Amino acid sequence: MSQSRFDASGGIKKDISEYQADNPTVIPAPNGVDDTIAFKLTLDTANGKDVRVPSGVYILDGLTLPDKVSLIMDDNAVLLAKPNSPSGFMFTGGVTIKLKIRGGTIDGNKTNQAGRPYILIGFCPAGSYVDIQHVTFKDTVRTCVNINNFGGVIDLSHNKFIGQAEATGVDQEMTSIMSVMSGQANVDGFIRFNHNVCIGTATPAIAGASPGGIFLCNRDDVNDLPHGNFSTAEVIGNYFYGYGMHVGINDISPVHFYPAWGGARVIGNYFEQCAFCAISGKSVSEFICADNVIVNGQWSDKNVAQEGAISYVPAYMAGTNLRPRATITGNIINNPGGQPGIGRQYGIAVHGTATSYATDVIVANNVMDDVGMGIGVDFATNLNINNNIINSGDVAYATAGVESAIRLDHINGDVMINGNRIVAKNGHGIYGLLGVENARIFINGNVFKQLYLTGYAVAIRGVKLVKFSGNTFDIAGAVAIDIRTDGDTNIGHLAWDESNTLLSGATQFQWATIDKVTGSIGGTSSPLGIVTPGEVGVKYVQTDGKTGSILWQSLGITVDSWAIIGDIGSTSKTPTVTTSTGAGTSATASIVGTDIEGKITVTTGTDPILGGGIVTVTFNTPRSVAPKGVIITPANGNSVVKIANVVAYDTQLTTLKFALNSAGVALTASTPYIWYYKVLV
Repeated sequence: MSQSRFDASGGIKKDISEYQADNPTVIPAPNGVDDTIAFKLTLDTANGKDVRVPSGVYILDGLTLPDKVSLIMDDNAVLLAKPNSPSGFMFTGGVTIKLKIRGGTIDGNKTNQAGRPYILIGFCPAGSYVDIQHVTFKDTVRTCVNINNFGGVIDLSHNKFIGQAEATGVDQEMTSIMSVMSGQANVDGFIRFNHNVCIGTATPAIAGASPGGIFLCNRDDVNDLPHGNFSTAEVIGNYFYGYGMHVGINDISPVHFYPAWGGARVIGNYFEQCAFCAISGKSVSEFICADNVIVNGQWSDKNVAQEGAISYVPAYMAGTNLRPRATITGNIINNPGGQPGIGRQYGIAVHGTATSYATDVIVANNVMDDVGMGIGVDFATNLNINNNIINSGDVAYATAGVESAIRLDHINGDVMINGNRIVAKNGHGIYGLLGVENARIFINGNVFKQLYLTGYAVAIRGVKLVKFSGNTFDIAGAVAIDIRTDGDTNIGHLAWDESNTLLSGATQFQWATIDKVTGSIGGTSSPLGIVTPGEVGVKYVQTDGKTGSILWQSLGITVDSWAIIGDIGSTSKTPTVTTSTGAGTSATASIVGTDIEGKITVTTGTDPILGGGIVTVTFNTPRSVAPKGVIITPANGNSVVKIANVVAYDTQLTTLKFALNSAGVALTASTPYIWYYKVLV
């Protein structure tokens, strides 16, 4: 056998010596006019045994194949569609079909066709197979392999497709490599399209008219049902250049699953200069889309950015038939093209419907660079978005602020967003806007960097729970977190622990009905606390810009509505202390520490008053939630007997006052008293 599958010009090299020993039948030499009858007689006589096609050009016109055919073609054997052929080289059959073709070239002769002939067309019901390998299809007009009533096995592997016609722009005048147009009811077929080379055109004469790729529609047309027969397919290791059609009412991606498939594996393919979206998985269960590369897509006003370079649409024409489970992993998407003046193509799109949610979807370990929206999800439940690298959006290509790295709409169940590296140059990092109130979102171990100037790292509206852990925010000039209800009645919970790091960027909460915050806001400096519900639309913003700070202040409202996380933190500023009558005339006081803990020193004056307050301590940072208490501990011998441990608060909850203990005696004049204090929250 050959050591390489490719010749010096890049074509597929064939070595058919392994077949020739069993080739008792040879096609007669071509006559240069029409070889259809000679082919038909030879194939009928062979009755399914190998038939050798020697070198030469054989002109065929509407050849009807018997049920069993095995063609072994020499490298230089060419089957040429006759000029103005109504059908080209076609096959039809009875109950079962056995078709095998190896080697050679099938030429559609597109420049000499007035009509739009297929190359191969027919039925492939259960028990049938179509097995075509090491064949070069060239200059085809419409569809190379067109199948109806599918329920058997199709294997197109190691073939080459070149010079395929473009679409005309007229409805139904599409072009494709392979089309499965209907599925046989109650059977499970299998399609393999592996290791093929497909060269279309990246500069079609009509916008959106590049050739269509493989269009696998398993619809049950006989019974007018959208759900097909749940056959499976694999598309592995192919190269597509200049494919993807979207013109008239016809859209065919380079790889296009259309209702309905029970399983699909799209693995290790390479897409270059393709249009529309490279991979469409519509109404597919058990969708595996892994390790594909999509680069340098076409720009066309016929593209649909929201489709995504990889588009998983489990509910398309499914009605209430759920199409669960998809794993989209390890794909590389770089500059997939887009719509001029509208925006870049999305990276990955997952679209369910209100009656058929995308369920148990995993989007993991993908790399997306120079895409529009990174990952867009609509109508999904139980979603995992993990360990992706997303570089999304560019204000030069779309309306400012509309292309987020991750967009969530109409989400139920648990959403895990873990370990992603996010850059969103024209939108938010994570944006959950419509219909997310029944979701719980866990945001763990992500890195947010270089966001759009007015974007947020995380902007979510009205979920049941959002939990942050181990994230890093390095987004100078942008806002880290924006969480609010925007009119939703749901009361949600925010959980944040000290493993999060805010390196740069402001932080604000705009969710007035949030009722619980656990963990730290702003890093290790602020432990547990509670955000008290305030006015709708009130913004609580970090005002001093320091790492780890939790100096929070509302915008445009009075001090009464300030909302401060309960425990201010060990790095907050020092409170103030003033003496009261219980310390005596001309007494002095000083304080060292924070709003949480520290040390108070009082030197009494003359005539201390029994029962009077000693000092008043005023928090440096206002609070909206009263502390649970203050622990006072003596720090010198004089203070052991006279311990101030009675605490009172004013109406603003901003001050606390120490009064004498029940020792029953006044403090001694001109004497130093020192206490340690600890505020309990």
